[in-house]
Amino acid sequence: MPQSQLPHQHDAARKYAFYPGCTLHSTGVEFGASTKMVCDALGLELVEIDDWNCCGATEYFSQDELVACSVVARNLALVESGVDQLVAPCAACYLNLKKTDHLMIEDPKMNARILTPLGSSQSGSITGFWLAGAVNRALG
Repeated sequence: MPQSQLPHQHDAARKYAFYPGCTLHSTGVEFGASTKMVCDALGLELVEIDDWNCCGATEYFSQDELVACSVVARNLALVESGVDQLVAPCAACYLNLKKTDHLMIEDPKMNARILTPLGSSQSGSITGFWLAGAVNRALG
């Protein structure tokens, strides 16, 4: 479908912080390329988070919740000012970002323990979407 025929939600934010995760820069290069092409066609601007780190997929949370949340929260803290929505194409990355954000909102003590070493005040102000959700919103 040509871009001119695609439906657009004009009231929805079209600029997203983008967390690519490790796979898009290694074994999932094609997934990354197709993600960019689809988002470009839909007019979704993806701003890759500078200096992001691995979210740990599943292994970090099985080891130590505080360390796992701190590693993931660092990525949330790196989202540029003025961008309040984040997308991740990898379901495992999305899960870790969303789980950490939720925990930081629900547990003020854990939130403080996570943010103090990061020197950040970022806390629950990012709306996270799995990339498929953002695409769905763009299509209406």
